[in-house]
Amino acid sequence: MFGGEAGSISRCVVGVSLAASGLLKITQRRRFRDSLSATEILPAWLAGAISWAMPPLEIMLGAALLAAWGLDWTLPASLLLAAGFLAFLITFRLKGGREFACGCFGDFEEKSPTWRLILRGALLLAVTGAATVSNRPHQLRLSEAVPAALATIGLMLAWMLLARLFDAFAWLRESGD
Repeated sequence: MFGGEAGSISRCVVGVSLAASGLLKITQRRRFRDSLSATEILPAWLAGAISWAMPPLEIMLGAALLAAWGLDWTLPASLLLAAGFLAFLITFRLKGGREFACGCFGDFEEKSPTWRLILRGALLLAVTGAATVSNRPHQLRLSEAVPAALATIGLMLAWMLLARLFDAFAWLRESGD
């Protein structure tokens, strides 16, 4: 069964990640807004609203997860947030974004390759999913967890290969000009 200590560790990892991310962004909301706007995925008003609401939400969810408070709603909310992060990054990559200064942990100066951010987002989603599943009354059995973990790893690897393929096509297109 997956649960107990592994579920608590997963919950704490997600809690620390969310709380730290929110604390590091809360004093730099303008830079966070500008970073979101630079992707040209969100309208300016939505980027502003997200930059205003997300840091306190991350802090509150992170603190609640660390305190094991309201897990019936904080875990699914954290899972939804992690899925949203990942969807945003995948959309940015599919629109051709190769590097992004996401500011997730307060660093707005350093651009990271999008594939690395997607991998980090997928890992956060997987750990959040593990914490959420471990909170169910029916604990996940190893026979259920192994195929799910392998499928998740397979999807992550497929995404990384697809990102490399897109990079290779872009390089070929640039070198042909």
